[in-house]
Amino acid sequence: MAVVGWLIPGLVLGFLPVPVQSHETTAGRISRHLRHVHHAIQWRGHVTVESLTDLAGGAGRGTTGAMAAVGGLALDTRRLGGWTGGTFTAEVMGLERLPGRESRLVGDAQGVSNLYNSFSFFRLIMLSYRQRIARQTLLRGGILDVNSYFDTTGTALDLLNSSFGMTPTVTVNVPLTPTAPYTGWGVVFRQGPMENRWRAGIFAGDPAARGTLTQGAFLIGEWQRDPVPGERFKIGAWLYHNPEGPSQGNLASPPTTDGIYGVWEDRSPERGSEPGWFVQAGLNPGAANYIPFYLGAGVRLRSLPGQNPLTAVTAGVARAWIRGHVPETAWEVAYDEDWTSEIMVEPDLQYVMHPGGIYPDAWVFLLRLRGDF
Repeated sequence: MAVVGWLIPGLVLGFLPVPVQSHETTAGRISRHLRHVHHAIQWRGHVTVESLTDLAGGAGRGTTGAMAAVGGLALDTRRLGGWTGGTFTAEVMGLERLPGRESRLVGDAQGVSNLYNSFSFFRLIMLSYRQRIARQTLLRGGILDVNSYFDTTGTALDLLNSSFGMTPTVTVNVPLTPTAPYTGWGVVFRQGPMENRWRAGIFAGDPAARGTLTQGAFLIGEWQRDPVPGERFKIGAWLYHNPEGPSQGNLASPPTTDGIYGVWEDRSPERGSEPGWFVQAGLNPGAANYIPFYLGAGVRLRSLPGQNPLTAVTAGVARAWIRGHVPETAWEVAYDEDWTSEIMVEPDLQYVMHPGGIYPDAWVFLLRLRGDF
């Protein structure tokens, strides 16, 4: 599948028209075509290396780590000489884990790092086409990551705990939520201006098998309101239905479950001294769900005295209610320092109360390095 992901944009290049100019030689046309391609394609990629140490408490003390690499491209059809409003996107991701699973060290339910997964992999995680239908209307389809469009909290991006990504009432209760590495086939529709828009999506119910919608579905809808510049409120609802169950034998989720979530945040300016803050919540009260309730909050500070304007300190707390056990609460402080425009270092300290609802309180230290290219 990864090879196919890189071939699709190449095929598109061959079929999009490039106007023929009079008295133009073949070499000149090829040269002009290549210039169109250069302006039409945007490349992106990054490599992340992380170490994770359980300093005290949890299921067991020790250190582990992981390395991830992501590479992709976006192709603008208009810049290539084709139609207006179209964009093809392809992206691959690889993850290599070091010995010693994070879950066997901390034992928490929420996941102290958003980088970890139960296995190493290299796979195509995005292959999509987006078309702008009107000024405020977009339609996107293909292999997608639901968390790129729904249940996102921009102010919490520097925090590493997984609960500050999609709410755990979704990702824990539905292990095959269509997000990396289990991205899957789906369609997303968006309508409205930034200050008052809504979006809806439908995804395959078993993305690990790259299945079709005949194997169930994950449906999600979200309304977004920006009452004043920088402030954002979002509320969403989702439904998961897969009567056959996940294709991965070690994962289990109810055949049908649903929930709601909400986000309220103030996104501080990238180069401003004003603090940003966020509050997020999730509700999934079904009797079969492991985490019925979730509540998170935090604050981000930039432009610290004597520091690079892009340096940020973010603090957050994430509390997950675990069915049959005491709640788990993670306190986190992350320091985000840009060494250069391409290299970022982030030390992160977390104090997890009642990991998994059963283990002693844990202190966890993470160190993340990221290089963009």
